[in-house]
Amino acid sequence: TQHGFRKFILLSMHGGNYPALVNIANILRRENVNVQIEVFEDFNVLSEAFHESAKEAGIDEGIIGSHAGLIETSVIFYLNQNLVKKDKIRRGFIGDLREARKKLREAGMRSVSEIGVIGDPTLYSVEFGEKAIIKTVEFLYDYFKKKLQ
Repeated sequence: TQHGFRKFILLSMHGGNYPALVNIANILRRENVNVQIEVFEDFNVLSEAFHESAKEAGIDEGIIGSHAGLIETSVIFYLNQNLVKKDKIRRGFIGDLREARKKLREAGMRSVSEIGVIGDPTLYSVEFGEKAIIKTVEFLYDYFKKKLQ
C-alpha cells in the first residue's frame, strides 16, 4: 500500500491453498482498512475453466486429470518445452476426480497415485496448454472485473 496500490487479488491454482488464502485475506483486510482485497476461493470452478479446452475436445475428465495431468503438462509445455521431460511422462491415476480429490485430502497423494500423477499427461499438446491459459485468464478477468469495480 505504501506505493499507492489499493486493490489486491489473491489466487492460487493449488487446491490445498484456498483456506490459507482466505485466512490471509481476512488478516490483511483487518490491518488495511483502506484497501480492497479479493480472493478467489472456489478451486472446482477454476479447475473447470482450466480444463475446458480438453473437455471441448471430447476428452474424459478422468483422462484430463489434475496433478501433473494432461492440462498441467500441456501448460508447462506451451510455456517452455524444455521443462517437459518427454521420456519420463507416464499415465497416473485414471478415474473419478471428485473421489480422487477426497482421498488425496484424507490420505495424501500416494493413496491416489504412486507417481504423483492424476490423469494422462501423455496426451499433452501446445494447443491444450495455450487454450487452458487463455480460458483461465478470461474467466478470472471477468470474475475480478466485477469484484473490483
